[in-house]
Amino acid sequence: MKRFLALLLAMILVFSCACSGDGQPGSEGDSASGESKEAFDPNAIIDSIDETTPAGGVYQVHSKVGIEQMALHPEARFNVLRNIDLEGAELKPIENFTGTIDGASYTISNFTISEPDANGNQGFIGTNKGTIKNVVFDNVTIVTTENTKNVGVFAGNNESSVSRCTATGTITADKLASGAAVGAIVGLNKKGVTNNISNVDITVGAASSATVGGIAGVSEGGSITNDDHNGIIKVTDANGKTAGLMVGAATGTEVKSCAFVGAENTVGGKLFTDLVGSNTNSQVTKCLTRDNGREPLPEKIQKVRDRVVDEMYAMGSVVWHVKEKLYHDCTCSLTACHGIFYPEYTYVGIPYGHKGSSLNRFYEMVDEDNVIIDWAYDQESMDSYDCYMQSDCSSSVFMAWCTVSNSIDFHRVSGQCPAMNLGCVAVGDFKQEGMLYTDKDVSADFIGDVVDENTLLECYAQMRKGDAYWYKIAAGGHTRMAAEDPIVVRDQDGKIDAQYSYLICHEQGSTHQEEDVYSSWRTNYKYTFASLLSIGAFPVTCEELLTGEMEPAEAHLEGGRDDKFGLVTGKVKSNYYLDCVNMTIKNSDGDVVFDKNIYPALGRVHDGSDGGGGADTVIRGYVDELDMGAFAIPLQDLGMEIGGSYDCTITARLATDDTFVVKEFTFTNGTKTASK
Repeated sequence: MKRFLALLLAMILVFSCACSGDGQPGSEGDSASGESKEAFDPNAIIDSIDETTPAGGVYQVHSKVGIEQMALHPEARFNVLRNIDLEGAELKPIENFTGTIDGASYTISNFTISEPDANGNQGFIGTNKGTIKNVVFDNVTIVTTENTKNVGVFAGNNESSVSRCTATGTITADKLASGAAVGAIVGLNKKGVTNNISNVDITVGAASSATVGGIAGVSEGGSITNDDHNGIIKVTDANGKTAGLMVGAATGTEVKSCAFVGAENTVGGKLFTDLVGSNTNSQVTKCLTRDNGREPLPEKIQKVRDRVVDEMYAMGSVVWHVKEKLYHDCTCSLTACHGIFYPEYTYVGIPYGHKGSSLNRFYEMVDEDNVIIDWAYDQESMDSYDCYMQSDCSSSVFMAWCTVSNSIDFHRVSGQCPAMNLGCVAVGDFKQEGMLYTDKDVSADFIGDVVDENTLLECYAQMRKGDAYWYKIAAGGHTRMAAEDPIVVRDQDGKIDAQYSYLICHEQGSTHQEEDVYSSWRTNYKYTFASLLSIGAFPVTCEELLTGEMEPAEAHLEGGRDDKFGLVTGKVKSNYYLDCVNMTIKNSDGDVVFDKNIYPALGRVHDGSDGGGGADTVIRGYVDELDMGAFAIPLQDLGMEIGGSYDCTITARLATDDTFVVKEFTFTNGTKTASK
């Protein structure tokens, strides 16, 4: 086989050189005729290989024809040369296989096995007495029958070796022979199953007795080591069933360093946690299991959490463009805050900057095609477009939380983190003292001072969708939001495994570029608990995400009056973050002559009175009011008809998406009239 591969490589090199005289792809080289050479296609060589005749005693497999040779020559050696799509083919188990299959980690995909062999063994191989290694199956469908005794994706009955193999797919066992063994990798194991990964969902609904395991249904002797099962185990009919996360029933077997991380492990709708369902003289060590024991949240809590995560994702996934160069600047020193946006690029997510824009603000700056509107290019400064467009890591989390919360205020720029004294609530069982704004690098100092490592891991485990964590205050800080509940994996003693456990997060402030697409966001990005520990991440939430209780939204105009030009004084106030105030004026024909949104100011200078920083520390305060004087300048350009009658409506839109009419009145230009 090595000789064959060497020959193939040599042929590839010869063809490559012949087709590229100057070493560059597509070059005509020194061809006297000037005619271009045909591009070299390595698949053409593979296609020419005869799969029905072994080369040096080894069958070369590159299509369904080669797969079929395995059943015809079960004693032979087979090497897979490339990915093979079987396009929904129906395969029968290979009976009494004694040869070797080396999949070379190529993928064999899209096939079904819907009946067992003559001995009741169902899988790619019925009974394996040979060697199966480096085989990758994708989208395998196995449907059992009343004659199925042992079922597993790679072998129904394994009497030899299955190693370094991976599978995705489903096993549906609504019918089984009495006493059947069901496993994702193998059904019945009698020797060695090592270093395999299963992403196969097992569903057993058969009424007959059966033994079910994530790796093997039954193991009689031998070993099962370093195998992971990432699919679900769902046994709907519990009568007569024995189930284990690794092995359903093991006798005299070593089960070591295996992991179950599937999303469901239930028998009759109830959680089961046994690594081995029935253990007779077997040794089970160093195994890990996903903790699926958390109860679902009440619907009202889940609803508010879903909402904040949806808002966070929307801010990070909006696609937009510029039609000419647009200057991008900020007062800070971060590279992400400075530069130029270019027309040839596609931008994804609200751009990075220390302003605190909402998605609604951002849409004020784009047209119906999500192209930045004209006036941003004219002013080219942070005083124009970026007050509507820019957001940073912590302000994005804050703006998402504001869609359901009025119990929080905001965070200072230099810390980039939620603050306990501004309404955030710690997630987990430890004291909050010392966790406010500090000058020390929390990631280096607070583990041990405030909370030990194991307790902090349990804090991560208690997080839920919509919670956040911050880290490294002294270094500028960063904040991320949990996009889903964490995946928590524990060892046999119940201790959290930091490498296997992880969070999927959304975050602003992670600048990256792929070809012509640029973003300062990461969405649905995985972080292990180990990585959270290494940075000293501190989990936080807000009250509404814990209770699901929201104060009824309200907005009103306080101290307002109208004059002959339709101007209104006073302040619009709300009990939630005030997204914007709109004034619409219509003439006597019902035509709109004025329609303007005004967004409240985004920041203020903090005086340090609550320990949040020095007098010059800029923070984004919780904005709940707007002075109506903000409409004075825009109204100067209206040019209403003297003596004309106009209807004016003033509405307030909150971050909750609630909209309130706070004032409406009719006026005649040049005279005063009473409000409606």
